Amino acid sequence: MNQRRFFVAIVMVVVLCSFVQANAQNKKSPALTPEYQSYLAHIAAANASLRLNETAEAKRWLAAAPVKYRNWEWRYLNACSDNSIAVIKISDSTPDEVHYSPDGKMLIAAMPDSSIRLFDAKSLQEIKRLTGHKNSVYAAKISQDGTRVVSCSRDSTIAIWNLSTGNIEWQAKGGGFGLADVDFSPDGKTAAYCSWYLKNRKVVGIVSLWEVATGKEIWRSDFRDKPILDIRFSPDGKRLAVGTWGWHVGVWNLEKKDEAPMELHFDDVPTYSAIDDIAFSPDGGKIAAATKNSTPRVWEIETGKLLFELRGHQQPVFAIGFSTDGKRIYTGSADAALMMWDAETSKLIKKIYGHENKINSIAFDPRGGRFVTASSDNTIRIWNADFGLEFANKQGRSQYIYAFPLSQDGALLATSGPDNTISIWETQSGALIKNFKGLESLINAADFSPDGSLLVACNWDTLVKIWNMKTGEVHRELKGLPAGSSSCAFSPDGKLVASASNKKAAVMWNAETGEMLKKLPHEANLYFVTFSPDGAMLATGGHDGAVTLWSTKTFEKIRAIPAHKGTVYRIAFTADGKKMASGGEDNAKIWDVKAGNALYELKGHAQRVWTVAFSPDGSRLATGSADLTVRLWDVDNGISVAIFSDFSNPVYNLVFTPDGTRMIANSSGTEIVMYDTVPFRERVGKQVLP
Repeated sequence: MNQRRFFVAIVMVVVLCSFVQANAQNKKSPALTPEYQSYLAHIAAANASLRLNETAEAKRWLAAAPVKYRNWEWRYLNACSDNSIAVIKISDSTPDEVHYSPDGKMLIAAMPDSSIRLFDAKSLQEIKRLTGHKNSVYAAKISQDGTRVVSCSRDSTIAIWNLSTGNIEWQAKGGGFGLADVDFSPDGKTAAYCSWYLKNRKVVGIVSLWEVATGKEIWRSDFRDKPILDIRFSPDGKRLAVGTWGWHVGVWNLEKKDEAPMELHFDDVPTYSAIDDIAFSPDGGKIAAATKNSTPRVWEIETGKLLFELRGHQQPVFAIGFSTDGKRIYTGSADAALMMWDAETSKLIKKIYGHENKINSIAFDPRGGRFVTASSDNTIRIWNADFGLEFANKQGRSQYIYAFPLSQDGALLATSGPDNTISIWETQSGALIKNFKGLESLINAADFSPDGSLLVACNWDTLVKIWNMKTGEVHRELKGLPAGSSSCAFSPDGKLVASASNKKAAVMWNAETGEMLKKLPHEANLYFVTFSPDGAMLATGGHDGAVTLWSTKTFEKIRAIPAHKGTVYRIAFTADGKKMASGGEDNAKIWDVKAGNALYELKGHAQRVWTVAFSPDGSRLATGSADLTVRLWDVDNGISVAIFSDFSNPVYNLVFTPDGTRMIANSSGTEIVMYDTVPFRERVGKQVLP
């Protein structure tokens, strides 16, 4: 067992022991059967494996989990373990590098068995194989006009192929000893080659340019004292860049190529920083370098200024690339982790799973929408470039998001928008549909009417408003709130609206006429209101820790429950209305609504619980906390079944889609995370190819 596997094994043991012990200490839980304990242990191990980027380990734990207990958390982790939309499995070799053709219709893969393989980018079936090199092919690319292929090999040659006939037009010794790379200039007239050779028993990097039509070498230069593994023309063809194992990126101005190149480096880094891949941004303004020190760098080309580092990988990074629109950077590492970054801010957007071994290369479909990776797990995987970008449109994002209601049919999500607006998103795709003027300051909370035609919202002012969702115009103004509000809600039949007041009251209005029906007095200021599923009760949560139930017919108090030590931040009912959950300053609890007694006290969060949400089938409760985690609980026994740590701000809202397949969470900052139990390729209707 290698050192990393040993470390992972130790972590697994610690996680499993602490997880099972923590659940065993829940004194109110019924006795756990050994088989159920085994299931919980498998879920904890799979979850921890994904956090450690051990995708293969996660899949093994999930496959071994007892089938009879598999629930939401198993389906989510299973879907999360592979986000690709299609796979080419290569049984006889490992692809070193893969690229799209300029028209996006073909994939070309350089193979260690000395072949170059071409695949149809739509069917993913192999359509041609080029043979002629005598050793491993390190790189192969198609010219911009689609007529030629350039390749380099461990046999120390560079070759130009006629793509139509599959024949070599010319082949020449590049002067290197291996570990080479090639690229076509954008106009297809020049091929670039890099490698290394020995000079006076010392390694010297070499860079050369070749005339494609004749095979004539037209320029050559030595560059530093280590092998050069990657070479790229800038998108406009005016620059040529290389990345070396000597920790340097060299960039030549091709109009002055005999002058010394600009050098970008990792010399200030104490750890080994060999460069295995480089990439220009589509506009040619930036260059990025993947490095074995696990922290890629991005520079500004014009000035050579270091813009930022990409911090998040734990293992050497072998592949890097900019998305077709230049807005994102993708990196692939030795531990199979694929990460997506914001190309402007360097923020990690998403960790993407699927590969089970080192990611060797990343390339993008020129038409946009997809990218491809090659891995040492003997697969080529296709990915949807929009994966992980739900609700990412900056035009709809506020600096802080507090309002987060989902329409009853699950089709729409509303959030606090920029400049005190309201943003409406399509849940399925995460696309911004509309954005309209809200209240005079940031919206605290909102709720859809049952038919989705109206939206009510409130903030720290005393005016509550209802908007027409079709037009974005104000439908009704609700007056009479004694003080600002942090919560409002429609009744299940859409006839009532309730709002919590920060002045010891809840207020109820007729939703159609706007008439204030009743002011419900409380002993303390209120924080939250919600209706029971049948609409017969209003539940309120106060700063005194009480959950109070009121009749919506008589407006009389049914019961006041001393629920928490401190503020009650959220209340939720199961779909049948028999159970209720509350989240407060101290923890979360599950209640029997009819009896009014606590069924389980859910201990585990380190800080206050801001939000609670039941899955539609009532078997799971999700809780979000100021400790930056989401926990999932088994409702039948009050046991924690999974922990998700994907936030850098307190988790403020959680909603399940009506079909139960998705859970959407947001922080009080701008983070929105979609947890999906359906594998992504099934969402987009793609199939895994044999």
